[in-house]
Amino acid sequence: IITCNFISNKILQNQNKKNLFYQIKDFENLAKKRYERYENLGFWVCEGHYHQNHQINKENIKYLNLASFAYERSFFVVEYQQEIKFREQKLRGQNV
Repeated sequence: IITCNFISNKILQNQNKKNLFYQIKDFENLAKKRYERYENLGFWVCEGHYHQNHQINKENIKYLNLASFAYERSFFVVEYQQEIKFREQKLRGQNV
């Protein structure tokens, strides 16, 4: 029998088992390859799938891989003022 909360509770159980701090070996090389596939040379690419909290800001590659928001209960604000700035925001008292 599937109850109203069965699916969301199952997802939450699986999320609680995840290692949110797993570091991928040689991630910078993987990031460079992913960046090239976007064909956005010189522009920022921002991804969250791998949750490595890694940034490359060089003349020929601008790549940001976001951290896991689940652990810190946070999000990013992206501002553009002559250059792009990423600013992490923490959630306070929010049940997210």
